[in-house]
Amino acid sequence: MNNEPNAAVETNDDQPATVNDMGETTPGPSLTDIRLGELEDRTKQLADAIFSMGRALTRIEDAPPPAARSPGRGDLVNLFSYHATIGSQPTRYKQLRGSGLELAESILDRCPPSAERTIAIRKLQEAIMFANAAIAINETDEHTAHRATPYATPE
Repeated sequence: MNNEPNAAVETNDDQPATVNDMGETTPGPSLTDIRLGELEDRTKQLADAIFSMGRALTRIEDAPPPAARSPGRGDLVNLFSYHATIGSQPTRYKQLRGSGLELAESILDRCPPSAERTIAIRKLQEAIMFANAAIAINETDEHTAHRATPYATPE
């Protein structure tokens, strides 16, 4: 037996043991204890990470969306003004309406008559109207009109 203080000693059950200052051999933690300790450490790390992510998500959820602001008088004038078409706008309006019609027909063909089907078609109509409004209200001249032309299809 090794009589050095705190020296590792082999035991029959493969548990590391130590020799204390009095020369007594004391068994060390079992592999199960070691694994449980590692598991507890890892669980604490994961819990801390989840808590941190939760705090971050709460901050994100609490923040107002970037576009969520009350319109000012200048915005109202723009929202309620006539917007003459420019550039490729008429073609894109037609494409959006055509896509909306195609999806509306698909909804009619695949869904039974119901309040939900009616709502789906009305919401689709609303989506197409707002998509067209996004074009009309936010494009003020040829330079800002539809920068993503690769998606346009020739007629």
